[in-house]
Amino acid sequence: MAMLKSTGLPSNEFAFKNMIYLSSEVYSQLQAHGGIKGDSMDVKIKHFIIKAEPIEGSKIDDEHFGISGPYREMLGVSKMDEVLIEPIVVKQNKLLSHVDFTVDILSTSGDKKSGAFDVKESDLEKLLRKNTKGLIFNKHQIFLLNDSDMILKVTVTKIQLVESGEKKSRSSSYGFVEGETEMGFKCSIQASQVMKIKSDKLKEKEIFKKNFNFQDMGIGGLDTEFEEIFRRAFNSRRYPQVILEKYGIKHVKGMLLYGPPGTGKTLIARQIAYALECDEPKIINGPEIFDKYVGGSEEKMREVFKEAEEDQRQNGDESKLHIIIFDEIDAVCRPRGSTNSGTGVHESVVNQFLAKLDGVEALDNILVIGMTNRKDMIDEAVLRPGRLEIHKEIGLPDFKGRLQIFEIHTRQTKENGLLDKDVDFDYMAECTKNYTGAEIMAVCRNAVQYTLFRDIDVKKIGKLDLKSIMNRKVTMQDFKMSLEEITPQFGIDHSGFENRLSAGFIKYGDKFNVLHDDCRALIENLKTSETTSMLSVCLSGEKGTGKTAFAAKVAMESEFPFVKMITAEDFVGYTESGKLSKITKIFDDAYKSPLSLIVLDDLERLIEFIHVGPRFSNHLLQALLVLIKKKPPHRDRKLFVLGTTSIKSILEGLDLIDCFNVNITLPMLRETDDICEVLDTISSDKQANKEISEN
Repeated sequence: MAMLKSTGLPSNEFAFKNMIYLSSEVYSQLQAHGGIKGDSMDVKIKHFIIKAEPIEGSKIDDEHFGISGPYREMLGVSKMDEVLIEPIVVKQNKLLSHVDFTVDILSTSGDKKSGAFDVKESDLEKLLRKNTKGLIFNKHQIFLLNDSDMILKVTVTKIQLVESGEKKSRSSSYGFVEGETEMGFKCSIQASQVMKIKSDKLKEKEIFKKNFNFQDMGIGGLDTEFEEIFRRAFNSRRYPQVILEKYGIKHVKGMLLYGPPGTGKTLIARQIAYALECDEPKIINGPEIFDKYVGGSEEKMREVFKEAEEDQRQNGDESKLHIIIFDEIDAVCRPRGSTNSGTGVHESVVNQFLAKLDGVEALDNILVIGMTNRKDMIDEAVLRPGRLEIHKEIGLPDFKGRLQIFEIHTRQTKENGLLDKDVDFDYMAECTKNYTGAEIMAVCRNAVQYTLFRDIDVKKIGKLDLKSIMNRKVTMQDFKMSLEEITPQFGIDHSGFENRLSAGFIKYGDKFNVLHDDCRALIENLKTSETTSMLSVCLSGEKGTGKTAFAAKVAMESEFPFVKMITAEDFVGYTESGKLSKITKIFDDAYKSPLSLIVLDDLERLIEFIHVGPRFSNHLLQALLVLIKKKPPHRDRKLFVLGTTSIKSILEGLDLIDCFNVNITLPMLRETDDICEVLDTISSDKQANKEISEN
């Protein structure tokens, strides 16, 4: 060991050998002390292990060691400090699998002296390997490289040892580079302003966490949606930049998840962010962006993208992926010109958002995930390619999806042996058509509540028998009772139809039965048709013929998962615009279900028709003219519309009847046999019934 002071090198050429220099006398003494032979040896200075060589003559005296300026900075020593230099024998088994470097530019010449330039990563690696043969790589060590027209300072930022069979992970502050060692380079903040490192290595980027399994995400019924999201939004990020440049493609920067409430849009966004190998995602609630101060909203929007901007400025193509989740994005990106706030803050926020996504200095290291229930309330410019270009509807789960959701939300109960053997999830999935994921979760939760409430007398609430509760199993009966309480938002309006059928439904005469069978046949044809997605039937007849009850009966017999009745009594007190909005929403909800049936009861009342004038609401009429003929936007979804009217001749003049595909007229009860048949269902006195019908 020796205590020496640092001094400069005889010439700059020595600096690029990336070692220290000793006088011949001191070098010999250290060799003898450490039992080391040869023309070079490894010495330990502070926590760095550096190669040392002797220098002939009187260029360095016995009280000093020669070192370059960058190395003095690396060791944190001045020319007045005495430093302990200790010879060391380094084990050769510490091989490095990966090393990361930060590159700084000390000087440039020639073409690189002015303006920005690109450097290939492979050229940097070749130059570094050439100038560091036999040297040890320490964490935070500096290497000086002399290229033909620039001098670089390369700093080790991260090292990773080769994994052995016995120990999967080993930590060390140094190691040796071999032929298989992978190297990664990135520019420092200062160097990135003039130099860009172009990677030409064919290496897959790890964008998902190790050992990650999509089955563990806890989201059921969305396999197809995930496949498309992965293909369009994430697959390109697995490839190195050199391949993307050859194909001339760029990463997708944004996606929009839309659909009914409770279908799992927010859950999908959170789980995607959790699965990716990236920083903690930013989750922004749309209304939180707005600030009461002038310019505050725009500043908040810029703040959302600030970290991604700094990362891209420092690391370029090697920067991490930044996930930004906008919940209720329709509150932020409303169509410009649709609000009259006076300050124009909505327009400014949308413009700021677009500038960050697809402006002059657009970011490439971001993925914005927007979520909304109202896609129609978002500015069109936000939805075009280059912005939120992936539009994925998260709809109602199908049978397989509902089955997966039941299994997910009962997994822990089943693992703990608390799920009874009689629980049939196939039956439950069949019974929960048009239930959202949130509603199925509520069914499972409510079933457990029934289990815990079992055998408890509300009138005599005492202490709980916790031991018996710990082993109490959730049964099929608990799930059935839970289903009776939790009804789907996009399901059947049972109360509305049951009220129309409260007096019963009487089939009378052959003609009536034929009409009933015809309607049922039309519904079955729509179900099985591969080409027809929309069918409408108008039931007309005089008042009292039972059109509403007939429509309610047909609707309930259809067994469609979505069945709604639109009637004038539901809109008492509504304004014209309110009625229009409500009717439109019911049709929009119907488009989200695979099979839907809507009853438009008393069409003349819906359009506010009165004979005096005559007068009616043209806005409501025009809306119905469009909606009755509008096909569902998706090919796999079907809609059956059933309308009723008592003034068919007048509605024909308004072109409303022509909108329906089929017109059926219900007859009045005039035939003696038909009247007698109806009376027989009310009274058992057949003779009296016959006399009444004949009169």
